Amino acid sequence: MIWLVGKNINLIPLPLHYLGLILILFGCLEVVEASLVARSRPPLRVHTIEDDRYPDPVKSRKARSYHTEDEGSEMLKSISNITASPSHLNSKERCTRNSLNMGNIINSLLTDYDIHLLPESEGVNVTIELHVQGISGISEITADFELDIMYSEIWNDPRLSFHHLNVCATNITVKSGFRNKIWTPDTCIINSKESKIHSSPSENTFVILYQTGMVWSNFRMNVRAPCRFSLQMFPFDTIHCQVTFESYSFNRDEVKLMWHNNAVTMMEKIELPDFELVSWSIDKKQMDYPNGVWDRASVHFVFARRYGFYLFQGYFPSSLTTISSWVGFFFDVRYVQWLI
Repeated sequence: MIWLVGKNINLIPLPLHYLGLILILFGCLEVVEASLVARSRPPLRVHTIEDDRYPDPVKSRKARSYHTEDEGSEMLKSISNITASPSHLNSKERCTRNSLNMGNIINSLLTDYDIHLLPESEGVNVTIELHVQGISGISEITADFELDIMYSEIWNDPRLSFHHLNVCATNITVKSGFRNKIWTPDTCIINSKESKIHSSPSENTFVILYQTGMVWSNFRMNVRAPCRFSLQMFPFDTIHCQVTFESYSFNRDEVKLMWHNNAVTMMEKIELPDFELVSWSIDKKQMDYPNGVWDRASVHFVFARRYGFYLFQGYFPSSLTTISSWVGFFFDVRYVQWLI
């Protein structure tokens, strides 16, 4: 407590310790800011779907097999069986001097091949999966986010089976131009604002043919897709972003999309300056169009804003500045007159 003594002025107690407390608060807030910002959000959580068609990805990896009755999983099981038998690659019974080379195999498979016909008349099951390499940013101005992905699609085409040929390999990797010579499901990201295939230095795509006629196609892409913002709770708001896949040319009677057991994987933890990836989930539904019903498979990403910066650099300083301006109201009016 500070006492002021002046001529013709009584002793006046001035509560200046309030101002001191406010200055101390400013110092304390700067000290604890870094630690609180780091703990402003819970750790990353993976959102899983309670559906028999989508088992636990961790259990799937441990089991190293696919326990589902979906035909798409049976397709993947056949791939696992093929690649799990490397002994065939070195078998002298298969690798003879008379074995066909890769060029002859491709030419043989494409003889009388019609890319306009479905591989199977009753429809084709296409299994898709997504590997997220990174998310580069979220824009409130354009309401979208940008990510790099490796997108895979797997289907069966009996016309491309070569197990009956004298071949030393269990699978054949061909260049991306081979896609233009075979039937493809024409899947696309139906809601993308912009998407492109990386070409560094050449186009980042590949196609693998398996003995059974299985086709595995992979793309490395950059995608810009829309997000939904709700700023009423800023800076404690969440952002919902979505990437949606659909066959552009074929309806559900011709192409059925289905998610891989381990549908979405992350190369590394996503670190953004202003947002944190909280969870992701997948779903599948049918869309009605005038000319039929299409399968649609989507990935939903949920981001939470990192609010620590806004609290300690905006809200708290502004609030304390406003509170400190109230100190003048604690002074006695006679003290003000004496200063004048």
